[in-house]
Amino acid sequence: MTLETRSRQTGTDLTFEKVWMMFQETDKKFQETDKKFQETDKKIAETSRLVKELSANVGGVNNSLGDMAEGLMASDLVETFEAIGLEFDRSFQNYKVKEKKTKRKLTEVDMLLVNGTIAMAVEVKTTMTQGDVDKHETRMDVLRHEPNSLFVNRTLYGAMAGVTMSKIAREYAMDKGFFVIELTGDTIKVDMPEGWTPRTW
Repeated sequence: MTLETRSRQTGTDLTFEKVWMMFQETDKKFQETDKKFQETDKKIAETSRLVKELSANVGGVNNSLGDMAEGLMASDLVETFEAIGLEFDRSFQNYKVKEKKTKRKLTEVDMLLVNGTIAMAVEVKTTMTQGDVDKHETRMDVLRHEPNSLFVNRTLYGAMAGVTMSKIAREYAMDKGFFVIELTGDTIKVDMPEGWTPRTW
């Protein structure tokens, strides 16, 4: 049996034209697939951009709420402490503590209240967590060991302030020796249960 006869019997008589058409069809499919991949990449890039924008907006909202909480606290906090026997004659908002020699920023205090013998470092959060308490405890250690004129020769206290906080977070802060300040509506309340003693640094 010749090659020509075998090709006719099996129906696989491949001419140059048929092979060329097959290549063209395959190339077309590759192009369509590549186009779909490009469209998918564009959608992924657009989704990523939207997620970044959303994250930035949420962060901005959180920052705005934090600033608002600090502003509300600042107006009445001195009077609130005065009502429980702690009088302060100076207050600072967003007080930056820098290394004396290098001027490198070591930490920042949301609110710092000072009188002749006492300094109170207040951390303000819209929602206070146990993690926030731990970070403020570390901050207090930095303040205590920094030879800044506002901390040297003064008893140093710490306070955690929040618009919302869980019972666990509140008790955790108090166990650490922090004053706990709650902002409810237009009222500021300092929790001081009977028998509780604040920690000094």
